[in-house]
Amino acid sequence: AANFLPQTVTSLGATLLMGYLVDRLRRPQLLIVAAMVMLAAALVWATVLGPGWSALLYGAALGATAGGMKAVETALTPRLFGTAHLGAIRGVITAVLVAGSALGPVVFAVAYDATGSYAAILLATTALPLAVAVAAVTTRLPDRARQPAQTTRP
Repeated sequence: AANFLPQTVTSLGATLLMGYLVDRLRRPQLLIVAAMVMLAAALVWATVLGPGWSALLYGAALGATAGGMKAVETALTPRLFGTAHLGAIRGVITAVLVAGSALGPVVFAVAYDATGSYAAILLATTALPLAVAVAAVTTRLPDRARQPAQTTRP
């Protein structure tokens, strides 16, 4: 519970920073790489963290990852897919997020029951954000998604 405040603060800061950067970078997928590397590092870190500053910094890293990815995903979705079916696409994204939030604790609980520790499942799941990071830099974006967002000023 002590991690809620640092997670919230860093999530807000990362959302603002990544939201600013996603509109200005020529290769916005590098922000996905940054967030996924931070998530992988946090998963590894969780195997050795203890109470105090280590746990607070871990919570801050998770908050920054979540907030940063939310900003990038929200900004890139219409650039990647257009706006014609944005509601349906956002619905699928939300369903996947909810399913992951529901299944994740079950997977971790089963792994803990089987091994008596969270270390193995934390290290195993590190492969997921690393795979996403690799996919982010190796997948070619459509031309419209590679262009910085056009903003109009009043």
